[in-house]
Amino acid sequence: MLNLSRHRRTAVLACLTVLAACSRGASIDDELADMAKSDATHATQGEEMPRYGASAQPVRVGEAGDRFPACGSTGQVTKLDEGAALPVRDAPFESGKTVDQLANGDSLYVCTRSLDQKWLGVVYSEARALDPACGVSRVGVDRGNYAGPCRSGWVSSAFVRLVG
Repeated sequence: MLNLSRHRRTAVLACLTVLAACSRGASIDDELADMAKSDATHATQGEEMPRYGASAQPVRVGEAGDRFPACGSTGQVTKLDEGAALPVRDAPFESGKTVDQLANGDSLYVCTRSLDQKWLGVVYSEARALDPACGVSRVGVDRGNYAGPCRSGWVSSAFVRLVG
């Protein structure tokens, strides 16, 4: 009888260990709360919130954690037909509102991507060059919606070559 009880305790302990190992640490609820807190901070500080459409999705930075740059890659716009422009949208869908355009050779920071990998969340300077003033090449940036001095949005991944 004593051995059976010991086996049960061992089995329960093993199950709890497996469950603890599978835990991500931050839940979706925590991430949504962080996003809401970020938006509330802007509102209470009197900052104007970025203008997005009804289905807009701000570009998230710092997703890899505070030991990595806020945006983990850099890219360059490529493969556009002569005279064509790459639309920058306010959400990762074709129906997203076009908020800007980029041209072949423009450089940008790649901060996130859509689940289907078809869209990249990017940050870029007005000069279309990699600018440290955008604040996304630094390590230790808190996870949240990009609210820096540069422009941001979503572009089709088919027209961006990752370079760094």
